[in-house]
Amino acid sequence: MINFTRSTLTLAALSLLANPIDAQAQRKRSSKTEESAATPKTDVDNIWRDKANLQHLFSLRAPLGDLASIRHLAANFNWYAVSDDLAEKPGMFTNYRLYIGITEEGRHEGIIYDDSVAGAVNPKVAVNLLNNISGLTIFAEEGEGVLIDLNPVESATIPNKKDPTKTDTVHFRTFQFPQRAYRMMGALPEENRMRFFYRKPDGETGYFGYHQRRGPDDPWAYQIGYAKELSQNAMKSAQQ
Repeated sequence: MINFTRSTLTLAALSLLANPIDAQAQRKRSSKTEESAATPKTDVDNIWRDKANLQHLFSLRAPLGDLASIRHLAANFNWYAVSDDLAEKPGMFTNYRLYIGITEEGRHEGIIYDDSVAGAVNPKVAVNLLNNISGLTIFAEEGEGVLIDLNPVESATIPNKKDPTKTDTVHFRTFQFPQRAYRMMGALPEENRMRFFYRKPDGETGYFGYHQRRGPDDPWAYQIGYAKELSQNAMKSAQQ
């Protein structure tokens, strides 16, 4: 179980990870005195962010960039914060980009975009590539793998960056963390890290990670403490 002497979150924040929607509703029913006592001081709100590696840091609302996928994400997902892109392999010619988002209710969601060159030309290729991901699993150190259900492939258009009279098409699959994932995070040390595996068409597994031009690849998405901190700060921001 979690060492509460090291935790920067309160019991209310820990219950959020077990059921973020119910936790928020209960907090709204609480008195102002109870809510104030359950809310940490501002100077510790970002203790896990300050500990995180630079590439693990989430951006507020949406990451920066001109890619059609990033523009689509910024325009259509009102997330409190979002990760940098995690790809399935290094280099320019990747097939997928994965983003993790934190909702205003403190939930963790995500989206996987087709990022292939061929998919940008042929929609059928994009759909087939996304359907080739037969399973997505979140895994935490000292924990177990938790299967995440992926929603069916969707497509959307967004104005072209250079010519607003034209449109770019993006293909993607969304997902939400199941309750089992929140329970796993609530039961493990906050220093432990989490990563995402996906199942390939041949039955083998790959992973989504941060791939740097210089330096080793990083297969870990974020620490549990940072995940909890993001959820809590999202809920606090929504109440202001």
